[in-house]
Amino acid sequence: MPVGIDTSVLIAAEKLGSIEHLLPEGEDRYYISSLAATEFLVGIHPPVRNDLRQRAQQLYEKEFRFIVSPYTRRMERSWQPSLLS
Repeated sequence: MPVGIDTSVLIAAEKLGSIEHLLPEGEDRYYISSLAATEFLVGIHPPVRNDLRQRAQQLYEKEFRFIVSPYTRRMERSWQPSLLS
């Protein structure tokens, strides 16, 4: 079963510049819920400026997207297009 990653882990990874050191060892599948991804990308937690929102989206696409479960990737196709509009 994939390990769940919540918004606080995503924010900590943004502050560190990488998520590698925050992931548990011995696991190879991760799950970011659509709620956590939305909070992170839109900047609900904490509220942010547009430039920080863009940085968060770039980090998500560069690091987070490739380590999460296929379920999350299927789900983001339904919510991500309208997320930042």
